[in-house]
Amino acid sequence: TGVSGENPHMHRENIQTQRIKIPGPTDTNMDQYISSAQRVSLVVCLVFFSAQARNLDRTTKKVENSYRWKNIKLIIFIVVIVLIIVLIIVLLATGVIPVSAPMSPVVTPTIKP
Repeated sequence: TGVSGENPHMHRENIQTQRIKIPGPTDTNMDQYISSAQRVSLVVCLVFFSAQARNLDRTTKKVENSYRWKNIKLIIFIVVIVLIIVLIIVLLATGVIPVSAPMSPVVTPTIKP
């Protein structure tokens, strides 16, 4: 079986034992590498997300101001329309704006003495 002086069963156990021993340091090295790579990627993500958060905050403030001014303009427009309607109603009620066509006064002829 190609093994000098050992039985095949012992050789297989030795290989399995060596195979089990090798991943220990390799796993440790890989864990260290992954943890350092993760820390670096987390730092990069943190910087990226903080920049995105600042950008989102700026954009949010711009949108908020834009909608605030649109609401103010809309309120002013509605107030002006309501004032015009109230003015028209008041002018109609006071008679400044005639409701119907003026009637000619009925003149009765007088007889001259």
